[in-house]
Amino acid sequence: MSSPVPIPVSVTSTLACLLCGETQLYPGQMYKDHLVHAHGVIFGADFLIQASLHKQSQLTLPQINKEHSKPHTSSVVDTSCQVLCARCDDTNSDTTAIKQEIDMDQYIS
Repeated sequence: MSSPVPIPVSVTSTLACLLCGETQLYPGQMYKDHLVHAHGVIFGADFLIQASLHKQSQLTLPQINKEHSKPHTSSVVDTSCQVLCARCDDTNSDTTAIKQEIDMDQYIS
């Protein structure tokens, strides 16, 4: 008779959440789900997991080199009316009153 083949046991470990310190099962989807549902993380969950792994193994957060990082691009739209489109250009007299009203709204509290 042949000996039974051992069944591999999945290795489950724990990892402290980088944001709240709560113990999470890792590897697996549970830590990522925790980041999304408990902290509202939409982007960067994988980075937070890698930072958590680094903190657990090195006892410190990873250094981030700002010189080589990508420049920040904001998705926020500038609504201050400092840059005017063709419809709001000073040469168009029909929109002057609208522009003045927008400019006045900045000073009204």
